Amino acid sequence: MLISKSFMLLFLAFLLLLSTQSLGTSVLEDSCKRAAESSPNISYGFCVSSLRADPRSTNADLAGLGLIALDLTSLKATRARSHANDLLRNPGSVSGNKQCLQQCLGLYDDAMDTLKRCRSAYNGKRYKDVNIWVSGAMDNSDTCEEGFKERGRASPLTKENHDLAQLGSIVLAVTKFLGA
Repeated sequence: MLISKSFMLLFLAFLLLLSTQSLGTSVLEDSCKRAAESSPNISYGFCVSSLRADPRSTNADLAGLGLIALDLTSLKATRARSHANDLLRNPGSVSGNKQCLQQCLGLYDDAMDTLKRCRSAYNGKRYKDVNIWVSGAMDNSDTCEEGFKERGRASPLTKENHDLAQLGSIVLAVTKFLGA
């Protein structure tokens, strides 16, 4: 009798855990579906895989997913800056791209500063401020890409810039859903 009660409690705990995980997945997947439908700049698969990679997404509501996307956008700007800096340090990879890479460093610095301000605005539900600042960070990544195009060069930062823009678009979509 004791074994069957223990088994039942364990089984119920497992079902509860399973239901909360599927609820989190459902919110994440539904939010990414809505975001991808609302913006041509968001890939559903990218949205799901990016947000799901953060362990906080398991139990996150829509506002929590927006905060995760904002954190990922900031992290992507930091990584893009680091990659540009690494390229500048490697003389073989610069070959005519030095001026563009230096410009991108400054743009990423600005984006990182701007995105730092976004967190407190987001937590204060000042979504219009968040939208303005995230849009500015996205513009900076676009400007970085344009610098290479204007010089007829292939950008070594295209993936970083594209991902930053996509993550920023997810933030914009979520804040729109939250009432920005």
